[in-house]
Amino acid sequence: MYNDVAFRYVKNQYNVIEVNKTGYDNCTLDGYVGNWTSGKDFILLNKSQRYYFICGTGGCFNGMKVTIRVHPLPSPTSSPVAAAEHSASSVAGKSVFGVSFMVLVSLIWFGFGAIC
Repeated sequence: MYNDVAFRYVKNQYNVIEVNKTGYDNCTLDGYVGNWTSGKDFILLNKSQRYYFICGTGGCFNGMKVTIRVHPLPSPTSSPVAAAEHSASSVAGKSVFGVSFMVLVSLIWFGFGAIC
């Protein structure tokens, strides 16, 4: 189970570009992976790795960038009862995390948008 990350921004003024660490550190297109431009983007984070996102319209130089690390899921427990309890709380936790994270990223993205 993985989460989506949501980016909300003014379409035609900003965008979201996934790059590698070098691109992230230098605000360049090094390691270009993808480009989103809808203003209401949901990006699936489906691998256990670090993701790097920047604003490719110059906002990166003013701090419009974010890095996200996705950790692997923990291994299942041996007890069926404990596994069922863990599964239920895990789903609830992921939902709360997903919504909270989406709001946090949106606030960061919008907050820095005023700087550009």
